[in-house]
Amino acid sequence: MWIAYLAFSLKAHLAIGVSIAFLGFFVLRKWWWLAWSAMLIAFSGVPILIYQYSSQPPPQLAEPTLKVLSVNVLAYNYKITPIAETVKSIDPDIVVLQEFSPQWNKWLPGALRATHPHQFLNPRGGAWGAAIFSKHPFKQQQVIPFSEDPGMVVHQRIVISFHDQDIAIHNVHLLNPMSPFGFKQSRLHLAEFLGHIRAEKLPAVLAGDFNAVPSSTPIKEILALGYHSAHTFTRPKPWTTWTPTLPVPHVPGLILDHILTSKTLIPTKLQAHDAMGSDHRMILATIGFPKP
Repeated sequence: MWIAYLAFSLKAHLAIGVSIAFLGFFVLRKWWWLAWSAMLIAFSGVPILIYQYSSQPPPQLAEPTLKVLSVNVLAYNYKITPIAETVKSIDPDIVVLQEFSPQWNKWLPGALRATHPHQFLNPRGGAWGAAIFSKHPFKQQQVIPFSEDPGMVVHQRIVISFHDQDIAIHNVHLLNPMSPFGFKQSRLHLAEFLGHIRAEKLPAVLAGDFNAVPSSTPIKEILALGYHSAHTFTRPKPWTTWTPTLPVPHVPGLILDHILTSKTLIPTKLQAHDAMGSDHRMILATIGFPKP
């Protein structure tokens, strides 16, 4: 099951590899293998092209809107000042950070205090710290731990006032399923996370590093709860949010970072911005209630 999940998630990489093999089989006149590779290309590549070049027109939003920025800063990335300057230039209302380490906690809160004075900070060593920076005061704030590892920040939840009503914003970092053990833990983590989301009574925004591509089970299960994905309405190009930190430019990456909203909210105008030193890109969405 783990292998099948990886193959499904890495369809773009599979399509590229098989396309190279296809050319080799053509040159060598291996017609049987050529036919098989063509079918694999159709299986892996065509759905990606359909996804990449199809999107729905977003509905019109009532003013004011809310700009939400998400970025996995990479715990061992120390280019804090450039990322702080990028955040200031984008000027979002809410910033959610994953992999917020003690080093980031030393410098970033002060750098953003003038623009985002409301701060919910949970630094951790390794990859599991989290932080939320906001222009809007918090009415509630909480950390929701993962029962299998209570010392790890699963995600943060805050409540703010928007259009004279309360909305919840979740800072999400789901477990990485890229190893057999990680896959097993990620399934437990996902089930627990979905339980929290089902119990959410307020209009909600989910933003962060989901470690899942748009067509994977975690995103499908969230969408099945009635959530909207910002990826539905926009395809920024070039479009990946995670690229391996290799000394080779333009290595194909994956869409692992998402902004989703519950039924009554709509996420539009998705943008991607480079986050210096991180293997993830920042994503920004404009969120609001649809016009009556």
